[in-house]
Amino acid sequence: MTASIKHSASSNARLRLEVQGRVQGVGFRPFVFQLASQRGLSGWIENTPQGATIEIEGHADDLELFQRHLRL
Repeated sequence: MTASIKHSASSNARLRLEVQGRVQGVGFRPFVFQLASQRGLSGWIENTPQGATIEIEGHADDLELFQRHLRL
């Protein structure tokens, strides 16, 4: 998984994740949605030929927790 975080002037930041591997048909998108909702994050996820791309925005600390839990 590759990640990049862009910080704005406020305490909000945006995170882009490129997830590689099988993500279709295994409940990955609902899992990501639930994880983001629990932390009050917003964004989107789309399937790609390599896996999935996630763009997510919110408080930097919440993004860090989101990314940590996504890797478990």
